[in-house]
Amino acid sequence: MRRVLRGLAAAAVATAAMTLLEVPIAGAAAPDQTGWWSTAQPASGALPNATANPGELEVAGSPAGPVAFAAVLYKVPSEQDGQSVDPTQASGTLILSIAPNSSTQGASLQVCPITSQWKAEENGAMTDAPKYTCPATPVAGQVSPDGNTVTFTLASSLMTQPGQFDLAVLPSGPAPFLVKFAKPDQGSMGVSAPPAAGGPTSGDTGASTPPEATTPLTPATALAGPTLPPSGAGLSASIPTDTPLAAAPPPAPAAPAPASPSLGLRRAGHASGWTKERQQQVMSVGLLMAIAAALWWMGGAAQRAPRLLGSLGGRKPEAQAAAVRVGGVGRFARPRTAAPRPI
Repeated sequence: MRRVLRGLAAAAVATAAMTLLEVPIAGAAAPDQTGWWSTAQPASGALPNATANPGELEVAGSPAGPVAFAAVLYKVPSEQDGQSVDPTQASGTLILSIAPNSSTQGASLQVCPITSQWKAEENGAMTDAPKYTCPATPVAGQVSPDGNTVTFTLASSLMTQPGQFDLAVLPSGPAPFLVKFAKPDQGSMGVSAPPAAGGPTSGDTGASTPPEATTPLTPATALAGPTLPPSGAGLSASIPTDTPLAAAPPPAPAAPAPASPSLGLRRAGHASGWTKERQQQVMSVGLLMAIAAALWWMGGAAQRAPRLLGSLGGRKPEAQAAAVRVGGVGRFARPRTAAPRPI
């Protein structure tokens, strides 16, 4: 029993260590691209019939199928805050806020991976909408108790391309409804990606710094010296030593590099990295360590003999007499304390 308890304690400590080591890097992101399409919009696009405000997304369902659906594209970068991550193993949480002039009454929503190329468009024709394939197990949206947000839990298997969540937001039932979402912002997607295996980071001190490029000598950067005056007999001149050399012109300031259009993750909530997920991990590790300590103490405690209850608890057990073998038949039976005598 002691070995079993101490084995359970060791397993709890090992689980706690693995939980601390495998800490995913969490962040928040804004979409790279959004759009929505409706059957109310003719293919020619000559008669726009948009009901959502610019930047908003509209999803509507009917017994015959989707009347309108939206699409969002989020790209997970391979580096966050100077640390390399594995975007192919990223998971996320998509949170869409309901527009002020809309509600989630009767709404039943799901997300499905998009399998074709598409461009950002608002109230586009359904013929221009991207293609999608829904998984066997629907990824349903959870409406908040106050009805202000819809949350989707995303696994890495929903990526159609490595490091990209390309999703269609669709109705998931035959009930008719119409819901409009506010424009997704920086906090609409919470991404969690594990650290890259053996990937270098930009903060490594052992990284070698490339040598600085040397500026080629040009007439503009060369030191200006005195000119050689021509002489009548030929080209003969001497450089006077008392003539100071002219200073080189200062280099022109370098133009600032343009900002990269690609998506970058930022720490969710605050830059210290102490996220809600991290707090939950620390709490779970502390609980595991407490359980392990209790099991280890119980496994090392001495086991005492059971106590007698009732009238038997106050007296000592009587010593039993040694058993004596009885031999013989009938009236010849008597205790035998020694071996029988031979006849």
